[in-house]
Amino acid sequence: MRELQIISSDIPGNFQKVYSKFDKKLFEYILPSFPPTKLIKFEGSKKGDTVELSLGGQRWISIITEDKIEEKNAYFVDEGLKLPFPLKRWYHKHIVEYQEQNKCRIIDKIQFTTGWKALDLIFGYLLKFQFQQRTPLYRKYFDQIQ
Repeated sequence: MRELQIISSDIPGNFQKVYSKFDKKLFEYILPSFPPTKLIKFEGSKKGDTVELSLGGQRWISIITEDKIEEKNAYFVDEGLKLPFPLKRWYHKHIVEYQEQNKCRIIDKIQFTTGWKALDLIFGYLLKFQFQQRTPLYRKYFDQIQ
């Protein structure tokens, strides 16, 4: 599986408060416009919850397989159950990490495969670009709720 790590810039706010806002409202706020993406179902970010999307007309269903709040960070993991072509596997760890009082960092660690190395490289560049678009969205969103 190919691994990407995209680190969002520092976000104002207590890491636990920021983590607690990883909810349906935030998820809808950061959905990409391309490919056209619609949220079908959002149960939450706790182990056992599912999220279902329509991504360019294809279904994407993920299950939260792990979640944990620790002293200096909090995270949850979503893994793909039903993925759009060309994805065959998907693992995404969402981390909110303490930086200093009232400052934290959001980190996305992603592992995926399409089954083809060349396509994984191309898809990886597209994913990295798409996730980098989240940085200003996270900042704006969390500035509004502070």
